[in-house]
Amino acid sequence: MTKSEPRTKTLLGAWNYTTVALALLLVGFIAFLLISNYLSQMHLREHALQQLRQDTEKRASVVSYFFSERKSDLENLAASQVISSFFENRALGMSLEYGLHASLLAIGERFNRFVEEERIGDQRIYTILRFVDRNGDILVDTTADISGQRSERNWKSYLTPTSTEPVIIAQGSKMAVSMPYYFKNQYQGQIIAWIIPQSVYDQLVKGYRSKGQFIGISSGKDNFYVPEDMPIEILFSGLSDLRRLEVGDTMRFWMSDRKGIQIEMVSTKVPVKETPFSLVNVLPATEVFGPTTPWHLLLVMGAVAVIVLVGLALVWRANAQRIVLRTRLDEAAIREREIEEKKRQLEKEIVERERAEEALQKSKERYRHVVEDMPDMICRFLLDGTLTFVNHAYCAYFNKRKEELLGGNFFQFIPEGEQSKVREHFQSLTQDAPMITYEHQAVAPDGSTRWQEWNDRALFDEHGDLVEYQSIGNDITERKLARQEKAKLERQLQHAQKMEAVGTLAGGISHDFNNLLQAVQGYAQLLLLDKDGDEPGYRELQEILRAAKRGGELTQQMLTFSRKVESHRRPIDLNQEVRGVKRLLERTIPKMIEIELLLVDNLWTVDADPVQMEQILMNLAVNAKDAMPEGGRLVIETENVFLDEEYCKAHLGAKAGGYVLLRISDNGHGIDRRTLEHIFEPFFSTKEAGKGTGLGLAMVYGIVKSHEGHIMCYSEPGEGTTFKIYLPVIERPSDGVELTEAETPPPGGSETILLVDDEQSVRELGERFLSTFGYTVVVASDAESALELYREEQYRPELVILDLIMPGMGGSRCLEGLLEIDPEAKVLIASGYSPQGPTREILNAGAKGFVSKPYEVRQLLEAAREVLDEN
Repeated sequence: MTKSEPRTKTLLGAWNYTTVALALLLVGFIAFLLISNYLSQMHLREHALQQLRQDTEKRASVVSYFFSERKSDLENLAASQVISSFFENRALGMSLEYGLHASLLAIGERFNRFVEEERIGDQRIYTILRFVDRNGDILVDTTADISGQRSERNWKSYLTPTSTEPVIIAQGSKMAVSMPYYFKNQYQGQIIAWIIPQSVYDQLVKGYRSKGQFIGISSGKDNFYVPEDMPIEILFSGLSDLRRLEVGDTMRFWMSDRKGIQIEMVSTKVPVKETPFSLVNVLPATEVFGPTTPWHLLLVMGAVAVIVLVGLALVWRANAQRIVLRTRLDEAAIREREIEEKKRQLEKEIVERERAEEALQKSKERYRHVVEDMPDMICRFLLDGTLTFVNHAYCAYFNKRKEELLGGNFFQFIPEGEQSKVREHFQSLTQDAPMITYEHQAVAPDGSTRWQEWNDRALFDEHGDLVEYQSIGNDITERKLARQEKAKLERQLQHAQKMEAVGTLAGGISHDFNNLLQAVQGYAQLLLLDKDGDEPGYRELQEILRAAKRGGELTQQMLTFSRKVESHRRPIDLNQEVRGVKRLLERTIPKMIEIELLLVDNLWTVDADPVQMEQILMNLAVNAKDAMPEGGRLVIETENVFLDEEYCKAHLGAKAGGYVLLRISDNGHGIDRRTLEHIFEPFFSTKEAGKGTGLGLAMVYGIVKSHEGHIMCYSEPGEGTTFKIYLPVIERPSDGVELTEAETPPPGGSETILLVDDEQSVRELGERFLSTFGYTVVVASDAESALELYREEQYRPELVILDLIMPGMGGSRCLEGLLEIDPEAKVLIASGYSPQGPTREILNAGAKGFVSKPYEVRQLLEAAREVLDEN
């Protein structure tokens, strides 16, 4: 027994060592399994957190893409022609009443449509769109009609004058996109669009892992955007912990659910590129790491080691955990592939949309080139007249750039007197009759009035509402003037033919009537030979004889009108005839009528009948006397003139060449236009019965025509009357007078001349004369527009040719206005009256000279040159 004890002890000791070794091996194996499982759990935990960050970053990239799209929206909106037209109008000094208000309304309508129509799916993106100028004034607000008012909000934080790119702004619980607006490289203001935060969640942040997950957008520690379906009590219970979360970090914290149970949560915060926002992803910890965390697993493994020391159970449990985590990783990979697929689909849709927009843009460009290159003027404008499109021909006609015209008003080039009529044309357009053709006047860039013909069409939307007008037009001024000139010449021809027919009739009747009077007169004289003065019938025969003589005088006058009386023409100096008639008139007409002679020296010689010249002067002087019952002035003038081809084209019967002008003027009661059309007709008289035969002026007309001359009458009621008689000079003038004037070219110049006349034909004729000889001509149709042009420095002319008789302000008051603007203004009065007649007062009031109407080329150019060269 003694020998076996050591062995037993040895065996026991060996067993104990073996047991200890086995226990240590088992504990080491269990520790190895615990450490391996712990490291594996930590690796899986880091992988899960990495997956959470990657998922959050992908969502943040989608949010960043959403905001980049919003920047593009505002860039496209800032490129709108409507906005640039508004600042162009404001730069031109246009007031609210004449364009800016309409431009702001157009911008507001565009912004409202943008807010209503800009969507992703069925969800609206924007709530409010404002336009703030660089001073902080709200120009446009889609929630109110605000124009030029200072907002109570401090807009300085929204203004980015140093940037040219849109920026994303976070203000409290709101998010917005702010776009700086530059016009002609100068900062003008800011376009600000507020975004509906829910649109980000409803369209872009989808695919929640579970009901316990929520994603928020942070713009600071106190500003947090969450989905509308997020329970507010859950948010508040964890908000204090989320405020401590820094960008790029992951944090675990506890929060209460709807039932008040504490749940451990995991959150990560990722910045959204190019925005002030960060994306915060919050999930229950069990959704990230599984139902068991590493510390729980260590306790379980320790308990298992103490209780069962079974390594297989630990291995099985570890494998089970790996399977669960692998399954979840697989689910995360599937979710990641789904997100990638959706991203590819979104990119594909974007590419297709860009291709469609590019094709649409190419189609628009082709259409635009066709329209732009058409020779006709083409434009489109809104119901209030605001121009939305003009082609090259329209811009060239009005001599303006497209940027200057767009946003302006179609009616700005139409005279005020015709605007109401043109608007009525447009208002008459309907869907049943959407087109109309009409003519109207327009104001050209040089201030002249032109005629245009337009084909207009009304444009309706899909609802049948009238939205816009389209007009295609041409300038028809030349055609219109040709028609007017043709009508004028036809009237002159008809009048000449009528006068010729009346003359022929008067001549024929006069000869027959003269024969009858000759018989009456002869037989009366025979009867008187057989009677004494006291016999019955003697007195009656004397009355018959006197009546026959008066009838003979009438027939003589009628023969003179019909140019059937023999003229005894010879070369005469008309000045001598005028002086002789003056002496006769001084003894016959009332003393209260002043007779004034203005006779030119070296008057050309005419081939005329002195007696008939005396008849002309006496008849016109007697008519003037009857027109001045209370007294007045009678002015008789002579002048050497030369009528050119332009003048003769406008006055039927006149021939180009040298003439002596005989002008007889009075300041009597004048003649109305209706009477002027008949004054040369035989037996036409405005005098009472018994006070005139109506043959006086008819005889004057006949004498002038028998001398191959030309006669005109110029008169206005209350302004007096002027007769102009042109008598052709003989080929070899007396006293050595030479007609060198016609051979010498008329003087010209390069100055700017303002021509003011209410008659379009007179303006065009004067402009043609002056422009041909080098002058720059600006025209005005009335005194008011002439004063407006003269006030502008760019239109300040060196000479003003001013018509005396015009509607409205008139020439006299216009002269006063011109001299008030510039006391040194050079004004040349144009009138059909004599400069010594009704125009004398206005000449004494400050005018520098006088030119007779209608214009004769040399007379007009010499008068203009004389005034321009004065001083």
